[in-house]
Amino acid sequence: MIVRALYDCPQDKIATGYANEGDEIGTSYRSCAVTASRPEFARPHGNRLLNTNANDAATEQYLKFAGEGFEMPVGSALAKASISTSIKKRAARAGPLSIMTKVGAQEAPYTTGWLYAGLQPDGEVMKLKQSSCNDDQVGWQAQDHTGDPLEKARPGR
Repeated sequence: MIVRALYDCPQDKIATGYANEGDEIGTSYRSCAVTASRPEFARPHGNRLLNTNANDAATEQYLKFAGEGFEMPVGSALAKASISTSIKKRAARAGPLSIMTKVGAQEAPYTTGWLYAGLQPDGEVMKLKQSSCNDDQVGWQAQDHTGDPLEKARPGR
């Protein structure tokens, strides 16, 4: 419960920061479907808690939690808001907003049809290497590189 409280406390401030530079997803990600019942740690994102939101194009397929063998529709966007936490200090600090957008194999042939982006906590666009981001998602190839929330963190659990 303390982890949830640490994550929830700064959310309005974090959302304001992501929206600061006017990025479309940074401004609207909180109006998209929440895909987990609580934030969780995700290996490719370092020591950060993430909560993933899915846009309308992604929601139905993503929330099926199919273990493998699916492809997200073009137009899907997943936005992963993050925080770094210190349970000892009972403090949380905003991390980047990681964004995955499915554009299709013709537009992004070297990243399995995904474009990766990120926003710093102040809304500044991060400089990312597409191939590095795609390599981080390789463990979820069977899930079209998306990575489902852990089963115990899925909505309704």
